[in-house]
Amino acid sequence: MIAAAMVPEESSGQGQSPLITPPQRCAAVEQNHANQNAEIYGSSNGDKWFLRHDIEGDRVYVKHVGNSQSGGHQSDYEIHAFLNGPRAPERDALLRLIGSLAEEKIEAEVDTAKR
Repeated sequence: MIAAAMVPEESSGQGQSPLITPPQRCAAVEQNHANQNAEIYGSSNGDKWFLRHDIEGDRVYVKHVGNSQSGGHQSDYEIHAFLNGPRAPERDALLRLIGSLAEEKIEAEVDTAKR
């Protein structure tokens, strides 16, 4: 991942400002009036990545929740920075999700055009 572009919500100590404050609670799937989460990837060590939609702030971003053994550190990443990072299973999972959504939309448009 590109460190300069993907600033975690807690400061790295290098004078970088956080992308998203304050830290927000995250669960495997959470829906309420302000936020929606969908798990996009869970690693074998227990780390999880979520696609998160902050409805009130009209933002979509990726949240990483570290496993409990590592302290459960949470970091938020802008979509463009996350996708521009190095190839990793969690990045590939997000790309597959985006691709499946695009395919569904195209199929729906083709079905509508056939009617």
